[in-house]
Amino acid sequence: MLLNRYKDFSTDLLLEKAINESFIYYTKEFKDTLFRMRLKSKIAQDLIDVEFTDVKPDMTFISLGDKEGDIKFTQFKKALSILKKSVETNYPDNLTLYDYIDKKLSDGSVSQSDINTFYNDSDWGIKDKSRNSTGIGRLVNQIFPGKYTSKEVEDFVNSFKNVNKPGENELKLVKGQDIKKYYLYTNYAEESGDLGNSCMRYTRCQEYLDIYTQNPNQVQLLVYLNEEDKVLGRALLWVLNDEKSEDIEGAEYFLDRIYGINDSIKKLFQDHAETQGWAWRTKSGYSDTKYITYKGEEHSGVKMSIELDKYDFNYYPYMDTFKELDNSESKLYNNDDEDRNWTLNHTDGTYEDHNGVWSDWEDRRIPEDEAVYSDWLDTYIYERNAVEISLGNRRYKGWWPDSHDDIVYDQFREEWIHTNDSTYSEYLDCAFYDEDSIEVITWTEDDIYSQERNRFRFQSESVSDQWNGYISHSKMDCDDYMEHNGDYLAIVDDLVKYDDYTGKYYFIDLGVTVYETKEYGQLVKEDCDILGVKPNGKSWKTDELSYLFRNKHIEEILEKARKQVKDLEVIESGKQTRMKFEDDDEYLEKVKQKIRNLNWRISILENWLD
Repeated sequence: MLLNRYKDFSTDLLLEKAINESFIYYTKEFKDTLFRMRLKSKIAQDLIDVEFTDVKPDMTFISLGDKEGDIKFTQFKKALSILKKSVETNYPDNLTLYDYIDKKLSDGSVSQSDINTFYNDSDWGIKDKSRNSTGIGRLVNQIFPGKYTSKEVEDFVNSFKNVNKPGENELKLVKGQDIKKYYLYTNYAEESGDLGNSCMRYTRCQEYLDIYTQNPNQVQLLVYLNEEDKVLGRALLWVLNDEKSEDIEGAEYFLDRIYGINDSIKKLFQDHAETQGWAWRTKSGYSDTKYITYKGEEHSGVKMSIELDKYDFNYYPYMDTFKELDNSESKLYNNDDEDRNWTLNHTDGTYEDHNGVWSDWEDRRIPEDEAVYSDWLDTYIYERNAVEISLGNRRYKGWWPDSHDDIVYDQFREEWIHTNDSTYSEYLDCAFYDEDSIEVITWTEDDIYSQERNRFRFQSESVSDQWNGYISHSKMDCDDYMEHNGDYLAIVDDLVKYDDYTGKYYFIDLGVTVYETKEYGQLVKEDCDILGVKPNGKSWKTDELSYLFRNKHIEEILEKARKQVKDLEVIESGKQTRMKFEDDDEYLEKVKQKIRNLNWRISILENWLD
């Protein structure tokens, strides 16, 4: 126990002593481990982020330790000393090289490849000299003191121990719809390496894969899965027919390009292919389709073919090896030595049709029966990605790519038009056919009373007359007022409301209730009170514009309102003799309020007449 406590004390002392000044660097194996953990571990990401920085531990060149959960490191100053001796030993004629190395390591500008060289190359000696060991948990606590709880550090340590274990990982062959499942990126353990860069990993590519799923006798998928059924690597396994080169004459199966999260996964697949006696693709470049390894020997110029049960599909995947399809004999080939119908080398589900027509827009040949000619572009385009313009200027009519910047969709006519034949509506936030353009009122000023006689303020904008969100001015109760002022614009229906009694619309913000009276005809409640008349019970809604424009009694209403104000002001001043009551203050307040209401009405009517 004493010895163990001394060892712990010595390690802590070494780490404490290390909290001085240095730049922290990781070996490739240690960094790869952190990268595999980073998506699920904040600590792993934080460790990645502090590399190449001065975190004040005199420890660097961190690598995996000999035991699970351990790491090894070299003190920064010791590493510089080792490198200096290496320069003196191996480069005695170039001693200034050490000054360059010292500068790069001391300011964090050194490259990862140089770190790997200093660590792995025996000429430099970092890997084998003056290495110290400690637990990964202690490293975390020393670099990030107090940032993480003991439980968080413990979970990270357990993940760190397990990440390099194969666990329940398994190689498995699948076919049919399972091929689509394991191609999809959401079923990947992580999006990294060749696997994470696969152009066929997306959801949109699922419909391209029918040539695999519907030919189970010719193709399967070899997948390497972790214990959560997530993909670590995948490669297609093809059944070869007899039409192949002598170099692989005995091969019945061919393992296509391997997609893995790292190179070790790819090596696992290659070793498995050798064990099974399969031929496998040696190189992964676009043109390396004829470089094949079989029974441990690499061959070039190898020709292979696959005879499919089904070949006719709506979409096709990008093919790594068997790019050439001869649909007359339903065969795939890995070489382009002969003219064949289609080349399956597109990532959008299409293919290159050698019997098709050239498209400048697509920059390739496309199937003639899927093409239409665009007069404006003077080239063929895919009909499925094209729209036909039949509206507007004759020079713009015809077929256009649906993604062309010079065309827009008129949602009201449900037709495509050229931008030069369109008008943009700020109010509707869309473009439409310019010959359908009309001006409509989109805003009104609710305070009409400070304006000149018979005018009110509004804003108008262009909209399409095919739009059903407006009404004609003729449907307004105030249409006589609007025509009197030359305002023949339509109005957006959000500004108006329909009255069942009049069968007309009125402006909501200017709305008033009008009552029928025997003596004066139509009056609002305020004017009934001023004139001393009672409504007969019949009422309806209109707007102030309609009411004031048609009212023939405004001057009489004004005269009586002014007289009432004068009479009330006499009462308010106390000049008129009257009896006092207990609630006299309340009575006087009502008088004042009455005066305010009358003055407000007077100002409205005066401004209307001015």
